[in-house]
Amino acid sequence: MAIGFTDLLWFLILVYPLVFLVFGFVYGGEYLRTTPDEDKGKDEGDDFDKQENIAYTLAGFAIAALSVIISFSNSDVANKEPLVDFFSIGFIAEIISGFLSHYRIQRSFKYFGFASQYTGLLAIISGFFAFFYQSDSNSPSLFLIYFVGILSFLLLTLPELYLYRKYWKALQDAAK
Repeated sequence: MAIGFTDLLWFLILVYPLVFLVFGFVYGGEYLRTTPDEDKGKDEGDDFDKQENIAYTLAGFAIAALSVIISFSNSDVANKEPLVDFFSIGFIAEIISGFLSHYRIQRSFKYFGFASQYTGLLAIISGFFAFFYQSDSNSPSLFLIYFVGILSFLLLTLPELYLYRKYWKALQDAAK
């Protein structure tokens, strides 16, 4: 059984949030569970409300993209199932991110909200990648654009794990 292109994207979408979740539990578990969010209740313009608005905007974008793809596919929706799946995951991950940003009781809500938001973005990018790959797989420029896009996304978001680890380690050292 050969591994298809969408299978690789699925693997990436499944592994990416798991890396964030496991990393959060291993390196920041105690801090995330026990530290309340002292920024809760600040003015409407704070960063958390911006994150919530961004998450809901991206969720709307995922639904709009899904609607456009379904409308262009005419009666061939069965072949677009991976695309529907990618954009649906993006939509749900962004909604979860918005809720986690809104109901932030512990620091873990902020961390897992970011992880969910990044997963949603990755799913949306993967959805577009799969759409253009399926519609014109002979276009090396589109393949290159989205390959570089996903690679750039990973290179920009995964280093945050190092920054989180450094931050949590400094907090643990200060508590000793």
